[in-house]
Formats: sequence, structure tokens, C-alpha cells
Amino acid sequence: MKNKMDWKDNLFTEENLWTIYRQSPGVARRPFNLLIAILSFLFLLAFVIWDRYVFAPSIDAINYVETIRSWASLGINFSSTILGFLLAGFTVFATITNPRLFVALAKADHNDFPYSELKFAFFSFLNVFVNYLSFLSLVLVIELLGKQEGVISVFTSQVAPKLATHKIDFLQFLFVGIGTWFIVLVLKLKSFIWSVYQAMLLTIAYEGEKLEDEASEKP
Repeated sequence: MKNKMDWKDNLFTEENLWTIYRQSPGVARRPFNLLIAILSFLFLLAFVIWDRYVFAPSIDAINYVETIRSWASLGINFSSTILGFLLAGFTVFATITNPRLFVALAKADHNDFPYSELKFAFFSFLNVFVNYLSFLSLVLVIELLGKQEGVISVFTSQVAPKLATHKIDFLQFLFVGIGTWFIVLVLKLKSFIWSVYQAMLLTIAYEGEKLEDEASEKP
């Protein structure tokens, strides 16, 4: 009875999404994802350096402003649409999976992470959810407050001219960050699809094993 209570109690150890996100496997879990994310970051960073110090040292910040605004608009459509797809995929995983399989996964420890196989599967899904929700929140703030007559635009237009360089630095940082995050989200979507595929295969294998056991027990 103690072992059963242990795995049940372990299901409720996380108190919020942030705790789950910190324990969930990130983009670095797959070397390919990590490589693409690093290359994307370096490419955008190299572009910013080239654009500022080589191509046009006196660049006007409006170029980055318009680019970030267009990316924010695209990000809202992209992230909100994909979130609907993610919820549908997670619903499929939760509904087609036999509850006994969930129990079996909850009792089995994962080989590489300090929690059960069930939490590994759920944490993988929730990691993607949190990333898309966080990105959607960011681009919504930019879209609502960063328009031409928005709060951010009005504020930055009133700052002292000596802060203009810092303004450009911030916009370039935002440019690299949003661009890299876009790539990471696509990579996480790929991993999410693979996780759903593996979950379906695991369900089929589990049900098939049950059918074989039932057939072997018949006289």
C-alpha cells in the first residue's frame, strides 16, 4: 500500500506551471533542436552586427520597429492557431489512452529524468504549451502597446536624444530574441508531433499486449 501511495502522492508534487516548466525537457534535449536554435541565434546576431557596424553605422531604429511590429502581428496569428492544434493533440492523447496505461506509466521511473514516465510525457506537452502561451503574451503586448500611437511608441518618442543609441540596442536585442524564439517554437512543434506519435504507438502496444495476454489465458 505504501508504494501505491508514493506514486499517487508524486502526481501532485508540482504546485504551478512554472515548477513544471523548470522540470520539463527543453529544446536542448534533442541535439538537432539545440543546433538549429543556436545557428538561428548566431545568424540573427551576425545580421544585427553587420547591419549596424558595417552596412549602416547610422541606421535609424524605425527599420527594427517596423520589423518587430510585423513579426508581432504574424506571431499572434501563428501562436494562437498552433495553440488550438496543440490542445486538440493533447486531447487526443488524453482520450485515446487507456487509464491503466497512465497508471503503469505513473509507476515507472524515467531513465534520464527524476520523475515518472507519465510526468515525462505530460511535462513534454506542457513545456510546449508554456512556450506558446508566453510567446503569445509577448507579441500581444507588442501589438497592443507598440503601435505607432501606442504607449511604448509615445514614451520612446519623448526620451532624451542621448538615449537613442540605447533604444536601438534594445530593439536589436528584441529583434534577435523574437526571431530566435520563432525558430524554437517551430522546433518544439516538431517535437510535440513526435511525442503524440510516440504516445499513440505506446497505447497501441499496451492494448496489443493486453489482447495477447487475454488470448493466452483462454483455454
